[in-house]
Amino acid sequence: MNKKRIYLIFPVFFILILLVSCAKEQLDEESILGNWEAIKGDYEELSFTKEGVDRLFYSYLNQQPFSDGKWSIKGNSIYIDLSSGEKEIFKNVIVKEDGTLSIDDDKQLYQRIKSKAGELEQIINKILAINNFKFSDQIDAEFKWFLNEGDEILILSTDDYTDLSNSIKIISNFFKENGFSAAENNITENTEAYENDNIKVLIKSDAPINYNPETDESISIKGEKAIIEIYIGFIES
Repeated sequence: MNKKRIYLIFPVFFILILLVSCAKEQLDEESILGNWEAIKGDYEELSFTKEGVDRLFYSYLNQQPFSDGKWSIKGNSIYIDLSSGEKEIFKNVIVKEDGTLSIDDDKQLYQRIKSKAGELEQIINKILAINNFKFSDQIDAEFKWFLNEGDEILILSTDDYTDLSNSIKIISNFFKENGFSAAENNITENTEAYENDNIKVLIKSDAPINYNPETDESISIKGEKAIIEIYIGFIES
C-alpha cells in the first residue's frame, strides 16, 4: 500500500512543476506607461497612457501622428485595438534594467523621451557635482529672457577679479561641454547667458567694487565676498 501511494503522488507533483515553469510572466503595465522614442523600431515614437479605465495608445512616424487605439496586456504581450479597426500585437515585451523597452526579443527597442523637467534635473545635479564649489539650497526664482536683439553687449575685462572670473569660466565651460551655446542677446556686464534649444541659463556675478566712488582711489578687495548665481529654466514652445 505504501508503494502505491508514492506512485500516485509523484506524477501529480511533476505535472504541477511543468505548469508553473511554462507560465508566462505578466508584464507590469506601470513599467510601460509614458512616451518612448525609437532606438530601432517600426515607429519613431510610442505612447502608452491611462485615462480613467481607458488605456490609450499612440504612435508617430515622420514626426506626425500615425496610429492610435486602446491597449491591454496579456502575459508579456501588448494587444492593441487600433481605431482603424486593425489589431497589432507587441510580443515578448520587457523593460530592461537599463530602462529600454524591448519588443519581440530586441527586434524593436525604445528609450524613454526625457521631459524638460527631467533634463533640467539632470543638468542641475551635474552642476552640484562640480568640484571646488559649495552651493546653497535651491530656490524657485523668475528671470527675464530677451527673445529679441538686446542692448549693447558689455564684457568685464579687468584682471582685478581673477578668482571670480576663473570660477565663472569653470561654470561656463561646463555648459559649453554639455551642448549649450552663448546667448548673445542676454549677456551683460555681470551676466553670462547660455541656451540649448529652449533651456536657458543665466550666470550672474555680484562683486564688491575695487575703488572708492568718492575719491576713485583703489581699494583692496582681498578677502571680500563675491557671489555667483545660476538661474536655469525653460521656455515652453
